[in-house]
Amino acid sequence: MSPVSENKLQEFSQALKKLHTEFETRFRDFKNIQSSLDVFSIPFNVDPENVSAELQLEIIEMQCSTHLKQLFLNFTKLDFYRALPKAEFPKIIAHVQKIMAIFASSYVCEQTFSTMKLRENLIRNRLTDETFSHF
Repeated sequence: MSPVSENKLQEFSQALKKLHTEFETRFRDFKNIQSSLDVFSIPFNVDPENVSAELQLEIIEMQCSTHLKQLFLNFTKLDFYRALPKAEFPKIIAHVQKIMAIFASSYVCEQTFSTMKLRENLIRNRLTDETFSHF
């Protein structure tokens, strides 16, 4: 194995520093909404005092229900929130929908771009009269 030059080490070091800064910037937003994410991901472990006032009562009611705890342990998060009684937990359900929309919209966007890239590459790789007839 050949030794790595000092210049290459400096390049790697700079690249890693940039990457670290980029990760910190991107994940800072998640740190700002950590308590909101916790209500979604670990509702039975959240301290009600650390959530917004409008959700506190519903969180306390949810945490007191052994039936809901069992559902949470046995179901996927999506199925659990679908099974949650809307009349009893309207604010939590609205909150969860907002959190899920964050990730759903990102996923849809990524999938769309991936599909577009795939189709773009397929069309570029087949330059035929038939390909041009679609335009």
